[in-house]
Amino acid sequence: MIFKCLKVLRYISPDEIIVGYNNLKFDVPFIIARLEVLGKMKPEIWSMLHNKKWFDLYQLLGNSYRSLTFWLNKFGIKRAFEEVKGSNVPKSYRIGNYKGIEEHNKDNLNASEELFLRLQNQFPQLFKF
Repeated sequence: MIFKCLKVLRYISPDEIIVGYNNLKFDVPFIIARLEVLGKMKPEIWSMLHNKKWFDLYQLLGNSYRSLTFWLNKFGIKRAFEEVKGSNVPKSYRIGNYKGIEEHNKDNLNASEELFLRLQNQFPQLFKF
């Protein structure tokens, strides 16, 4: 799964912004840690990760320990796979349900993008890049 993520990152231009929810405090450090454990962290991967433009909705919304689900509900945004929960990811991994994990991750990315677009539309002054 991490290697799929790296393949996708290679195709993202330096001008594009990668939007996520808690991606800078969880996702990116997790990817780096897993690559180190697997002995796959290379200088070019480190450089690629650090030369991307990352935007973390969690930080924008105040680091308030509120979940992505809280904000999605607040803005009336529905997930495509409501039944796939982040808390089920460890169990899904143990039983080999990688497709479920992938669906959950894609759903989070799509929901994060929708939340970003809604916030950008409602509060354009916060998004001067």
